[in-house]
Order: sequence, then C-alpha cells, then structure tokens
Amino acid sequence: MSLNIQAQKINFGPLKPTMGTWFWVLVFGALGLILAYSAVYIFFQGQHTLATSDPVPWNVFVSAYIFFVVTSTGLCFISAFGAVFGIEKYELIAKRAVFASLVFLAVGMTAIFLDIGRPWMMYNYAISPNPASPMFWMGVFYGLYFFLLLMELVFIIRGNLKATQFWGTLGFISAVVAHGCLGALLGMIYAKPLWFGPYMPIYFIMSAFVSGLASLSIILIISYKSKNRKMSQRMHELILDMGKVFGYAVCALLFFVFWKNASGIFADKPELHWILYGEYAARFWIGEVLIGLIIPIFILLYKGTRTHFGILIAAIMVIAGLVMARVNLVIIGQLQTPFGQPLGTYSANMLEIMFFAGLFGMFGLIYLVGAYFFQFEEFEDMVSDALDEAGH
Repeated sequence: MSLNIQAQKINFGPLKPTMGTWFWVLVFGALGLILAYSAVYIFFQGQHTLATSDPVPWNVFVSAYIFFVVTSTGLCFISAFGAVFGIEKYELIAKRAVFASLVFLAVGMTAIFLDIGRPWMMYNYAISPNPASPMFWMGVFYGLYFFLLLMELVFIIRGNLKATQFWGTLGFISAVVAHGCLGALLGMIYAKPLWFGPYMPIYFIMSAFVSGLASLSIILIISYKSKNRKMSQRMHELILDMGKVFGYAVCALLFFVFWKNASGIFADKPELHWILYGEYAARFWIGEVLIGLIIPIFILLYKGTRTHFGILIAAIMVIAGLVMARVNLVIIGQLQTPFGQPLGTYSANMLEIMFFAGLFGMFGLIYLVGAYFFQFEEFEDMVSDALDEAGH
C-alpha cells in the first residue's frame, strides 16, 4: 500500500438509518431470533434433537462451518490484493473485506461450537493437545488467523499502511495454511472415499476465492443501494472489474469440479454414482452446477449482463450453489460405511435448518453494527480521493 490514508475515528454519532437499512435490520433480526431459539433449544435439550446418527455424526452445522470459514478465507484473499500485493484499486474495499472476513469466521465458529455439544470442554484442546491430528492444527491456525485479521483491521483503521501490509501478509499466509488444514482434515480420511485425496485442500482454496468474491459483491452492491448512497466512479469500476475476475474464477472452479468428479468416477467412488446419476443428482446438477456455476458464468462473462444488478444476481446464485455443495460434501461423504454395513441416512430436520438460516442473520446483524461504527463508505470515498490525488 502506497497511499497517504489518514486514520479514521470510530463513529459514535447519532443513528441515521434509511428505509433500506431498516429493512435489513428487520430481516436479520428475525433470522437472529430464529438462531437464538434453535440454539437455546438444542443446547438445553441435547443433541438427540438433531437428525444425526452413529453412521452420520456430522450434520449441516459442519456444512455451515465449512461454508462460513471458507468464505472468510476468500474475503481475506481479496483484501490481500491491495494490502499485500499492492493492487491499489483493491485498497478501496480492504477495510470492509477484512471486517466481513472476521464476522464470517466468528459465525462459522459459532456453528461448530454448538455442534460440539459441550463447548466448555474445549479447554482440553489446550491441556491435552494432539499434534498428530489435522483438526488440532486447523484450530491452531484458525485461531492465529483470527488474531492476525483483527490486527490488520486495527491498523487499517489507524491508517498505518506499513503495519497493515505486515499483518495482512501474515494473515494471508495463515489463511492459506489454515484452509489447507481444513481440506486435509477431510482429504486424509481414507475410510470416506468421497473426501479422500490430495485435491481437497486445493478445492477448498479455489472455492474460497469464488465464495469471497460472491459475498463481497453482494455486500457492496446492497450496502450502497440500501443506504441510497452514490458510489464513487472508482468503486463502480472496481465492482465491474471484480465481476470479470469473478466470472473467470467460477470458470476455473467448474473446470476443477469436472475433473474432480471425472477422476472419482474412474476410481469408482460409490458416492459419486449417487451424486451424478442417483438420488442426489438433482441437488448436484441443478443446485451446484446449473444454478451455482453455469448460469453465473454466462451472466458474468457477457458484457451486456455484467452490470451491478447482473453481478448481484450471479453472486446470489453462486452462494446458493456453494451452500448446496457444502451440504452435499459433508453429508453424502458420510453415507458410505465400512465393513459392509448398511448405508447411513440423514435428512436435516427443521431445527437444524432454522439454525443454519439463523447464522446468516447473525452475520447480518454484526455486520450492520460494524458498518455503523467503522463507516465503510466514508473510508472507501477517502481511499478513492487519495487515488485521485496520487494520479493512479
């Protein structure tokens, strides 16, 4: 980062919400109440209220965890364009992207805390560590990643660009390592053919970039629209530029998904038969591929539809497809059981669906509070003016 950006004070002024902001407060507030109800009910009634079983011990809470932490990593990658790699036009969204990354990570951790059942027992993680487990290292590096993101946000707010670059670089490295550990956690399980293989860390990192671009596009476009705020010309052009990069990234993800499944069919992985032309085929071909990949590619790569509205629609579709992909990966990957035992079964109950949906409300409410205190639009206008003054 080479711009002269001043420190920005945290806002404690009067609230001035628009009708659009009130709409999102109500939507996210309703989802937050749903989350609170389902979380309290599950916590006090116990995990027998969930649809899990011995053959399928991981439910959609694990899918939610993967979705949110993967999206957090993708947002970290995008913020690194400006803070780490020096692409100055991406410095506009550094503050917003880093804060959103922190919130996505916190929401993902909330999902896994409730799935543990007795989260207060996590002190055993510190007093009785298991360095041979990928899950141990995933926890270490995600904890480090959260701390480094927090430090990066602090120095962005203070306008210390050298410190921002330092902490941003460490955060980027920790994000890659932590995400690799998450992929290794699944990729090293030989007993689950759908997961096993060296491609899983690469798949997670690639899909993280796509998920980050999709979520940031949604956040930017809706934030400006709901506040009736005119964005700078640089921000307008940046969103269009992100849309083009987004389209190429979705193409790369489609290429990877094709060869991942083609190689799995060649290896005769039974789960892929169920996914590609079995009982889960509609979820894969319609949810993951058509809605989540193919239609967005056409919207994003055709210049006539690559408008702000088109990018918003494509991003929403990609997010929906990625949610379906996380659910399919976690759930279908557990159905194959060893030693010729009957296949596992799982269907999320209403309580689990409520909790999953409520996590989006948690993200939205925390983000709205952060948007009030940190004034993202003012920061982006300030960076845009600094770029104009520097003649970039």
